[in-house]
Amino acid sequence: MAIRYAIASGNWSAVGTWDGGVSLPTVGDDVYANGFTVTLDQDIEVTKISTEVCPTTSVGGGGFNYTNVQFTLICDIVAGSSICVTHSSATNKLMTIIGNIYGSNTTPSMIGLKNLGGNPCYFNITGNIYAGTELNAHGFQHAQTYGACNVTMIGDVISTTNAYGLVASTVAYLYVDLIGALYPSATIPAIGYFNSLNMIGLAKRTAVFAATSRANSITATISGVYYIVDGEGSIGSYTTGRILHNFNEPIVISIETGANSFDIYSADAFDQPGEENVRLGTDYASATLTGTLAVPDPSLVNKGVPTDDTIGTYELSGDIISRLENCSTVAITGQQIASYNGAPAELIPYNDKRYDYMTGPPDLMYLGTAPVGTLDSSTVWNLTKIVLAIDGSITSETYATDSWDNHLTASYS
Repeated sequence: MAIRYAIASGNWSAVGTWDGGVSLPTVGDDVYANGFTVTLDQDIEVTKISTEVCPTTSVGGGGFNYTNVQFTLICDIVAGSSICVTHSSATNKLMTIIGNIYGSNTTPSMIGLKNLGGNPCYFNITGNIYAGTELNAHGFQHAQTYGACNVTMIGDVISTTNAYGLVASTVAYLYVDLIGALYPSATIPAIGYFNSLNMIGLAKRTAVFAATSRANSITATISGVYYIVDGEGSIGSYTTGRILHNFNEPIVISIETGANSFDIYSADAFDQPGEENVRLGTDYASATLTGTLAVPDPSLVNKGVPTDDTIGTYELSGDIISRLENCSTVAITGQQIASYNGAPAELIPYNDKRYDYMTGPPDLMYLGTAPVGTLDSSTVWNLTKIVLAIDGSITSETYATDSWDNHLTASYS
């Protein structure tokens, strides 16, 4: 790595602009304006260009300017005691920057990249934009009066308590397409005074946007997680606007009080699963919906049956299975009960009973026994016929096997 610095104001492409006077800065060099104004007139690839104090000369300040040239900068842009890069005049020109942009950490109001040109003008940035720690030392400022600036970038935008990462003046037009995250401080949004923002990424922690007074409608389209907390920055203090959150990620929005008129399109305004399809007690759609779907515990679901992201584990004990198997081999209710209790079928008690008495002479008594639950029409009843004399003595006792329905006509012997 070499330290290169300007020794005169002039074009970047002129070797006389640079120390030594025989070569241009190249890949790996740290380049300092060294108090002079260098005009950018070609593609550049170095480590950084800076208005910080040059380590070799102990001189800071100066700057890098360009007007009507369309080119690519592959380097970091670092503000020190003066604005680092100033763009003016060019219309419909594209500047491509591959590198980070830094506002000053030493001098107030010294901006990494200040745009004063173009209506419209275009910037294509791959890298992060950092606000400096000093007051109004923004990373990137679009300050062209009533001019349109279009910024397309892949990277994060970070503010400090004193400066924006990316900001437009209140009378300029700023249109931003961003793939990255916004990191505001507790008091300053990451992006300020824009007309539109199309964003894929994370808008973190505090209110991140301030609307411009030049716009009748301010639109922010966000595909990502969007958090705004009232009292920590503002969503906008001018005219009307719209915030559209078009993915189903979480969204928390709180608007500052005042005369603002914002339509909020949050996650619950888009396709959401029904509450009956979301787990019981789960809050979603900005906590406006709560799931009602009860998922049984695996221990309550038969073994192998899917439940939640696993399978059921419940199964009958071996003892219960053994008893059920015994019951299934016996056809009659009484035998099943006895079998369940471990008794042999032949020892089953006949404890369903019937009794009938017929007055004579002679008097007749009929008794019937069968296993519990036997139908009266079943022909398995054990029947007894008893003949009683006038004095009450038994003169005969005979037996039959038939249905209780036939006890009067069965063949007794």
